[in-house]
Amino acid sequence: MKKIFSNNSIFAILLFISVYSIHAVCVYLWGVNVPFWDQWDAEVKLYIAFVTNSIDLEALINAHNEHRIAITRLWSLLVFSLRGGWDPVFAMYAQALIQSVNAVFLFIIVNPNRTSIVYKFSSMIAIVAVFGFPYYEENILWSFQNQFYWMQFFGLTSFYLYTKRDTKLKFIGIGLLNFCSIFTVASGLLSILVSSSLSFYFIFIKKDYRKRWTILFSFQFLLLILSRLLWVNVSEHGVLKARDLNDLINSYVNILSWPNGIINLILYFSFIYYFFIYQKMAERIYCGFLIFFTKNQIILFALLGWVLLQILAVAYGRANGDVLSSRYLITYAILFPILLYFTRTSFKSVFTLLIALLISFSLARYSIQIALPVIVKNNYDRTRWKASLKDAYLNNDMSILVKTKNKLHPRPKRIWKGLNNKDLKPYHLWMKNWQIESKRE
Repeated sequence: MKKIFSNNSIFAILLFISVYSIHAVCVYLWGVNVPFWDQWDAEVKLYIAFVTNSIDLEALINAHNEHRIAITRLWSLLVFSLRGGWDPVFAMYAQALIQSVNAVFLFIIVNPNRTSIVYKFSSMIAIVAVFGFPYYEENILWSFQNQFYWMQFFGLTSFYLYTKRDTKLKFIGIGLLNFCSIFTVASGLLSILVSSSLSFYFIFIKKDYRKRWTILFSFQFLLLILSRLLWVNVSEHGVLKARDLNDLINSYVNILSWPNGIINLILYFSFIYYFFIYQKMAERIYCGFLIFFTKNQIILFALLGWVLLQILAVAYGRANGDVLSSRYLITYAILFPILLYFTRTSFKSVFTLLIALLISFSLARYSIQIALPVIVKNNYDRTRWKASLKDAYLNNDMSILVKTKNKLHPRPKRIWKGLNNKDLKPYHLWMKNWQIESKRE
């Protein structure tokens, strides 16, 4: 039994099933099968272009606010094709697969083969909580928010490849994943930045493969230039950015203390203790900490830096907005399983298990006390708005949307246009029963 559970694969399978099952239950209980907000703009245009065979590269890479969400659009088209039409709830179930895979990759990265069973179990508990619990309900219960999932997927997968042997396929894979990162959210650029830093480091460490690492680094540098050329500034969002260093520090500290400042401090202390002790050992033995750390440890440092930079990007871009908006929380929470690794190295495994349980308790408490009331209210509102939309459709009266204060989109005309588009109308699976009722009448 001990030998079975010493293998990462059994934990990875359990982890995937656990995260997906929790998401599926959330979608089943609270998912409302109706398009919401940006879907009436972005997805309607995308699907109309698709069904009329007029889709092109520009339609895929056009800016969506600050982001170039080509990967989300391609994913939406794939789900649309597999389902045979537009079904938002089906898309919610589908995108849960991405997050379940992300959980597995993070687990593998923070679990080198020789870690103890107690630590593996602790890590799994923390990662299930981080990726499974519905504290980031906007992403889980809205089928057009998976650009955040994809940013994490390409970042985590590239860091995973850095842990593998230096084959040609590995270098090609990292380059391709970095390229795809550009077309997720704007902070996908940070994945390339951190990856290129790793490549630059390995140019000097991996002498046998110096040429390959140099080529990869050069390609990543070109990707950074491309990312900058594709950069989008949204003038309306300027008021949300940090006005000065004080704004930035306050928002950053606010994020780092979420959801429980005491537990977070324990994790931060563990990392500082780990780094201090190992650096002292390195100075004593090798006179340089970079040589003392293993490849896996260097990659974990890079992974930690990547998450901290992601947090910094949100802290700057939304300092005068809502930095604790649920769509951003999953990015912050990835920090916890990474810091748990350093806790495991600094202290006994039993202490690591205790911290993992505290992380789970803290996220569960936040999910129940903060997220759940919002989830229930959104479910009620969207169910009510969907009913008014049905009433408007069956009576062919757009004014019903205005009278009932239907807020599926701020502009009722936008909803009405998407609802009745002659090309897309046959593919509205979420309103299929309405069309049958309309024909009967």
